[in-house]
Amino acid sequence: MGSTSPDEPRPRRCIDVGELRTAPHDVRFPTTNQTRHCFTRYIEYHRSVGLSIESVIAAVV
Repeated sequence: MGSTSPDEPRPRRCIDVGELRTAPHDVRFPTTNQTRHCFTRYIEYHRSVGLSIESVIAAVV
């Protein structure tokens, strides 16, 4: 069908899709954008690592 042999690599096709971003938050679909949740928990964890145990207990109670 084509003029290329199976050993020759096929040409790659590139499509310009513009700027890619995650979907905005929508309260109707709480699990749609899990990235936002994971990033928030990641930041909270690393903030709490630097705190002393007394300040963490005081924040919880």
